[in-house]
Amino acid sequence: ALLNFTLDLTKPALTLYLPNDTGASAADGISGVGDLALRGAGQEGITVAYQLDGGVNWQDSVILTEGTHTVRMRQTSIGGKFLVEDYSFTVDTVPPAAPLVKLKTDSGLRDDDIVTNSGLLTTDSTAATVAYSNNAGAWTTSFVAVEGANDVQVNQTDAAGNVSGNTSFSFVLDT
Repeated sequence: ALLNFTLDLTKPALTLYLPNDTGASAADGISGVGDLALRGAGQEGITVAYQLDGGVNWQDSVILTEGTHTVRMRQTSIGGKFLVEDYSFTVDTVPPAAPLVKLKTDSGLRDDDIVTNSGLLTTDSTAATVAYSNNAGAWTTSFVAVEGANDVQVNQTDAAGNVSGNTSFSFVLDT
């Protein structure tokens, strides 16, 4: 009698990743979107199962919610070879609060008249990036005041790419 079989000595070679890694780097594991995907050379008949955050049950899929997660992925080939790996991701869908903006030095007649001779601003930002738009101009990550009236919009972007609302701040630069 003829015996047909498939000899499978190859371990699975898939990796888990965030297809929408919106963080500062495309590979920092921080995203504003909680979707996961597989990439790599899959084999016919491979099965994949997941455990989320130290869970005990294996699942066919996983949904990431807000926060930091560790996903354990088990790949099993048709021949019974398996590979188990852990992957860590952070899902951050909440934008930061709009930053508080003020003059570094209010040098006018009163310390609250928003007239200055320096034009330097300070913010309470703890986010990855602060952006400025002065007098409805282009958004930049640095601020340069102009002589006279300045109507500044300021926002901040966190590590996942979430953008805050804008803070409006007006002052007069008089040099």
